[in-house]
Amino acid sequence: TLFPYCFGAVVGRAAVKYAWWNLENGASVGILEQLMGSRSLAGTMMTNVQLRCFNALGIFLMLLWCWSPLGGQALLRILVTDEELIPSTSGVSYINTRAVHYAGFGAYLNGWFPGFASLFGASLCSPTAVKKSAVDLWGNVKIPFQSYISTVEDSEGWKALTRSEANSTLQHSSLFGIPVSGVPGGNTTFRLESTYVELDCHTIDTARTLGDNL
Repeated sequence: TLFPYCFGAVVGRAAVKYAWWNLENGASVGILEQLMGSRSLAGTMMTNVQLRCFNALGIFLMLLWCWSPLGGQALLRILVTDEELIPSTSGVSYINTRAVHYAGFGAYLNGWFPGFASLFGASLCSPTAVKKSAVDLWGNVKIPFQSYISTVEDSEGWKALTRSEANSTLQHSSLFGIPVSGVPGGNTTFRLESTYVELDCHTIDTARTLGDNL
């Protein structure tokens, strides 16, 4: 923004000074009017059109004034903020699903169950996009079923998960995710261990066998 103002002040003042110098040394009225009217980009174009003097001086002045917007845009291209990766170490905490959790009975049961029912109802009524996403309604990380990941395990037992698979066919073990705290801003990479129960239920067909005496 500052460049066009500085450029206009310098070039406009220079055009006036050059017109005075031509006046002292003898010049035609057309050249003087052309120089005095070339104090801005719009003024230069209007002066050349009105005077109909498309000579070398007019072409030079128009090309010179074209540097005003081009220079401002060039400075915007130069002043670019580069992203710099600064690695750091931070501690991340999450709930251990292998630990024994005690919900309590009596007064304790009446205290936590209504709140859990509200959270579970909100998860059931959430949109399909939220149910298929990698996080729940509260931003907690969901644990996917390993059996639904199509990639092959590596030597250490890890399976790579692609972005397209995570957004389409992946099934999660629960509507709730695991709460994670202490995650710093930016791109954070950490390992999270969890457990889940995967049920494989089949339809049982039964048939009644009649004895020989019936």
